[in-house]
Amino acid sequence: MPKAKSDQVITHRIELQNTERELIETAILVNGASRSIVGIAQGVGAAVAGMGQMIAPAMGALAAWYIADKTIDEIRELGERQKNQMEQNLAQSYEGTYGAIVAWMSATYQSVGFTGFCSTVREAGAFDFDWEERNKTTFLPEIVDDLNYGNPVHIMIFGDEVASAGEPKIPNWFAARIANFLRMYCTNQFNIDPITDPGPLFAEFYNIQEFGRDQYYYAQRTYTQAGGALGTLWSLGTGWAN
Repeated sequence: MPKAKSDQVITHRIELQNTERELIETAILVNGASRSIVGIAQGVGAAVAGMGQMIAPAMGALAAWYIADKTIDEIRELGERQKNQMEQNLAQSYEGTYGAIVAWMSATYQSVGFTGFCSTVREAGAFDFDWEERNKTTFLPEIVDDLNYGNPVHIMIFGDEVASAGEPKIPNWFAARIANFLRMYCTNQFNIDPITDPGPLFAEFYNIQEFGRDQYYYAQRTYTQAGGALGTLWSLGTGWAN
């Protein structure tokens, strides 16, 4: 027997209090929402994944209602805040290593002078080190070498190709930045007269905040490549492929 058509529409609206809104927003921020709805949905999924099967559906539903109550601009703003926070966290976590790199440059220069410093750089192979990102988008899973650190710049400064967990590392992409600076410094492309200490000069040339920004990009790119088809779809949806 056919059902009669509905003659009324009942709308149910669920209001979240400030506490619930802050909980959902924190979950999104901590777990990697990107600058689009796709990125935020993924972030929410990651956030609820560790909460157990019992509460994950409820949290997912709350997150969906929370997002639905946001405008596109608000969602983008939330994603941008999350990205900025992650960049700051990455920069702060690398401050010790960054400081050690700057200190090595200064100590070497003060010990052997400009000519000796540049000879050290050339002999270590750091002067000629060159690296470019490859396979920016790919359908098949592939491990790229953005975050690897077996490069001559890392070995020159820290002296060990295989660093243990927690020890300083200079990933390939950052080693390429340092090598570019070293080439410019040793050929005096900065037009400095007289030649000065390279440590403070490098800190001005490429600061720790720029490191945080670029490390975030290369980490996300690495995870996207490793994800293959799924990573590529996520990359396209969130803009990392652009």
